[in-house]
Amino acid sequence: RIDRENWERAVPIHFGASLTLGFLHLVLATAVQAILRGGEPYPFLPKLVDNFAASYHWNLLIYWAILALFHARDYARDAQEHRVRAVRLEAGVTEARLQALTLQLRPHFLFNTLTSISSLVRSQPETARMLIVKLSGLLRRLLRTQEHFVTLREELDAVDEYLDIEKVRFGASLHIDKAIDPA
Repeated sequence: RIDRENWERAVPIHFGASLTLGFLHLVLATAVQAILRGGEPYPFLPKLVDNFAASYHWNLLIYWAILALFHARDYARDAQEHRVRAVRLEAGVTEARLQALTLQLRPHFLFNTLTSISSLVRSQPETARMLIVKLSGLLRRLLRTQEHFVTLREELDAVDEYLDIEKVRFGASLHIDKAIDPA
């Protein structure tokens, strides 16, 4: 294979191979022609010289064309494998980031919400019950959907449950504006 790293060595090898194989092809073709002609009195060497003058350059051209086709196929296959590896690596990185973020956010959010519920149980039991319902909805949704992709409606419902909890925790200091296209 001719690469950037080895072209100085590979090109002379292919050049020699093209000259040798081109000549061998001419010798074999001339021999086959002599055999097929039977006892025709045309000497082998002059016929070989005639064939050499007429078609040797075509043999060289065919060798290099075949070599180019094999290289194109190999480079295309390598490029495809590189793209597949890149996509897999990117997916793995995204998965790792998602898992890391999930592990960081779940305990923090869960403990803060439980602390809020604990502080509201006696003073505002209805609000505490609403927080428990919202938190259980979020946890249920989390356990039910282990997939990376959910519908936009499901995602918006989860965001609404999360924001309802945060509204209770942060009160009037939290202001939420939603700009969602109905379509």
